[in-house]
Amino acid sequence: MSTRNEGKSAASAPPNRGAVWEEHPRRDPAEPVSPLLRAGHVAFLFPSQGSEQPAMPASLLSALGEDEAAGCKATIGCSAERLLAHAERVAAAGGPAGLGDEVLVQAAMHLCAMLALRCLRRTLPPPAAVLGYSSGVYAALSAAGCLSFADGLRCVWRAGELLSAAAMAGPRSGMTAVIGVPPEKLADAVARACGSAPGQGAQGTLVISHWNASRQHILAGDVESLSRAEAVLANHGALAIKRLPYRLAYHSPLVHEAAAAFAQFASTLEIGDPEVPVIDAAAVRVLLSRAEIREYLARQLAAPVRFADSVAMLAAQGCLTYCEVGPGQNLGRLVRWTDRRARVLSCGDTPEIQRAVEILGQPA
Repeated sequence: MSTRNEGKSAASAPPNRGAVWEEHPRRDPAEPVSPLLRAGHVAFLFPSQGSEQPAMPASLLSALGEDEAAGCKATIGCSAERLLAHAERVAAAGGPAGLGDEVLVQAAMHLCAMLALRCLRRTLPPPAAVLGYSSGVYAALSAAGCLSFADGLRCVWRAGELLSAAAMAGPRSGMTAVIGVPPEKLADAVARACGSAPGQGAQGTLVISHWNASRQHILAGDVESLSRAEAVLANHGALAIKRLPYRLAYHSPLVHEAAAAFAQFASTLEIGDPEVPVIDAAAVRVLLSRAEIREYLARQLAAPVRFADSVAMLAAQGCLTYCEVGPGQNLGRLVRWTDRRARVLSCGDTPEIQRAVEILGQPA
């Protein structure tokens, strides 16, 4: 796979609309991957917005250097302390009140993940692999040594700015979580909501944007298509259908222009070769080179998040333990839905990190 398309950004050609998005062919999770992945059995997972907590781990701020704190304030426009306090208010309110809230929460989650990672690194060896969920990809890339601390935060902020602009300029859009419906029935609901066979999208834009577990997915699209799909799914035996409090169809064709602009921004960044394997959650494959990382960074903003398949691939390669690096336990629950044998350790605050270090430091 090439790192860049000559004369055209990797994110420049939008996929068909109204389809179950298959822009990037997926690797069979059981297919052999690099021996590097087999060197260890612990994977680090990095969450995104939606995992913020009413009590964010302010104790981790002691690991933030003075220059990093100044850089954080220069990038975001507020101190790290105020950033975490804002995320706490959003969590206490049950979700973001606007696009500005969403960007700030993403930045807060990234900062907490990076500081938790720093604490883990003081004692533990590098993980077997890193996997970022949605905007958690920037923390994952920083953890792998591909992005600096400053550039990782800049990526979060720039992506948020571009996505916010897309939300204001484009059609009203959003996301709906669906539990209890298998992928084939969900694909049928997507097609029926768009009034055509998948790929045509005569009546709107709707995709399965997040494949969280075998029967836990998220739809993203314009609000009219979401409403039609919700009505269809109500008769498909769904256990739960919930419109999420986001004002944009993340990881869908509706953010294509933002993704193309982000690809241009990402092309200016200094990218390092990964020190540990990085999981491409869109194509479900292992990235081992700087060229692959650069290509992934350019397209991931509008690509689907195939978290369940990524975990299945890690499990097939012998991954036994997962550390959720950052606030919340959402990813841990999704991992257990995919692999009931898995051991998941929350690493969101100082006590949790200390417990994880004690457990992982014990002989197998």
